[in-house]
Amino acid sequence: MSMSYRARSIMVGRGLLAASLLAASVVLAGCTSNPVAPAPAETTDAPAPVETTTAPVASPEPTTPTGIPITFTCDQLLTPEQVYAFNANFGANPQYVVEPGTVAAEIVALQGISCGWLNQTSNELIEVAVAHLEPADIEARKNELVISSHLVPTYNNVADEGYFTTDGTIGRADVFVGEYWLMMRSSVFFEPGDAISLVEPAATNLQGVS
Repeated sequence: MSMSYRARSIMVGRGLLAASLLAASVVLAGCTSNPVAPAPAETTDAPAPVETTTAPVASPEPTTPTGIPITFTCDQLLTPEQVYAFNANFGANPQYVVEPGTVAAEIVALQGISCGWLNQTSNELIEVAVAHLEPADIEARKNELVISSHLVPTYNNVADEGYFTTDGTIGRADVFVGEYWLMMRSSVFFEPGDAISLVEPAATNLQGVS
């Protein structure tokens, strides 16, 4: 065998070996010792709960009584003759002024009136005030007086309800005639009976203007 033939055989053999190695490397290139894990399936998060808030309902504010305007005068509430019959020394006090913070001032604020009669000898004052209120407000006043004053059955002869209280110096009578709240206050009222001679005619006059 000639040298050229052997050389070609060796070269062919080497070529086949190289081809085999190349094929093996191609096959091995498709493998890995660290296989890639499949991507996890996407998960859909549950929607976050939506907080619902309920707006607080405002409580209705209590209404402040406004009163109904009084259209009659002090001389119609108690006539000069009726005051004279109570005590001849008492007459209308032209300098009478309602003191702030008093029950009379509260009644005037309710569109009522307040009147003053003065004893010309002793300068003792009788204060008489009246307000015209809605039925619910009249009832509220009665409920307050049940606690703060004393029911006087004899006043009921001319009124729906009547109360009397004293602080030891000044007596106060509260009488309700229909939708009218009548208040009398004086240092000459020591007990309920001291005011009855004015309560009765004033209550009767209120019934006439109702």
